[in-house]
Amino acid sequence: MTFQRFVALGDSFTEGVGDPDASLPNGVCGWADRVAEAMADDDFQYANLAIRGRKMTGIIDEQRARDRDEARSGQHLRRCQ
Repeated sequence: MTFQRFVALGDSFTEGVGDPDASLPNGVCGWADRVAEAMADDDFQYANLAIRGRKMTGIIDEQRARDRDEARSGQHLRRCQ
């Protein structure tokens, strides 16, 4: 099966806090970034919308609506090294 889009929602764990990578703009490369990289092909789009400190209610209220907008906008995969 081939995937075209992957949107990660969550908290600091999803964002990648604790997994430093100075080469990336936010300075971290977590599990969602690594999964997206493994899934990526030429037409793959990825958005990690995780926000540090968010609880389930905040994730549902704030991130779910953003995932549709950012995935449609064509934000491309961030590469981890």
